[in-house]
Amino acid sequence: MALHNQRPSRGFLVLGPESSGTRMTARLLVLAGCRPTAVVGGDDGPEPPPDDRPPVIRRSAPHWHPPAGPHEWPDVPALVGALDVDEAVAVVTTRDWFATAASQVDRGHVPDLGRAYANLRRAYRQIFGGIVASGIPFVVSAYEAFVARRDHRRLLLRSLGLPDGVDLDVFDGNDARYAGSRCGPDAAWAGEPREAGSPPGGGGKLRV
Repeated sequence: MALHNQRPSRGFLVLGPESSGTRMTARLLVLAGCRPTAVVGGDDGPEPPPDDRPPVIRRSAPHWHPPAGPHEWPDVPALVGALDVDEAVAVVTTRDWFATAASQVDRGHVPDLGRAYANLRRAYRQIFGGIVASGIPFVVSAYEAFVARRDHRRLLLRSLGLPDGVDLDVFDGNDARYAGSRCGPDAAWAGEPREAGSPPGGGGKLRV
């Protein structure tokens, strides 16, 4: 039986807006041998004791603390430090803009589409700003490719230096979003929150 008593040299951050696929991406990395790291508000379930498996921290932006806790925006440099490894790599998840926003509303992350679009813009600014500030490498994983192509999931694992012989059951949730009223043929464009005093219909800064 292998002994797990060495400090891992590499670790991973899985980062993305809410409803962009961070959870299933982190699950794939855990299946490939990573250790889920349950820092406050982190992955579900108890945290396994430290061992030589690469740690993975999942953070959506913002990160919701159910059932009614605060939404926290991730501090990427702090998360890199929490990994406590020599080399940290980020996996940034993306998803169809409109399906992501609709999913956020449907799941109760935000009250309306306007807030969802504003949060999406802030999320990517904060994630990539933190990655640049940390100087860590990153790879981008698109939800649509992740759920449609086994080869995408295999290549993602290979790009991270992880074994690619594992897989998980996935399904494409975008069809349901486009069949609903928020993204369907009768959907109207939702305005985004703006700073107080901005003229109606444009010209104001997004309130993020």
